[in-house]
Amino acid sequence: MILFGVYFDYPWLLSSAIVLPVLVIVLVRYNYRRRFARLARLGTSDVVARLVPPNAMRAPGWHVARLTTAALGVGIAVAGPRWGAERTVVRTSGA
Repeated sequence: MILFGVYFDYPWLLSSAIVLPVLVIVLVRYNYRRRFARLARLGTSDVVARLVPPNAMRAPGWHVARLTTAALGVGIAVAGPRWGAERTVVRTSGA
């Protein structure tokens, strides 16, 4: 398959470039909600603020963005992109 002058060894794996970032977003959000629920069981927000580090209650905004970008790169890399022309030297002997 040719896309913008790039050939792919396994073009059917390009779907992983879409599936992997979505999977990362779902998993990180699920983990954040579980962590928030566990911390809420400890007590009020004042008690939790004294017990856990400040970044434990922070939303995973940039974390999700970085992991999603990495998953997109992995999805594209798995498809095996190739570009450019391959030149081979053919040596023959004449009569």
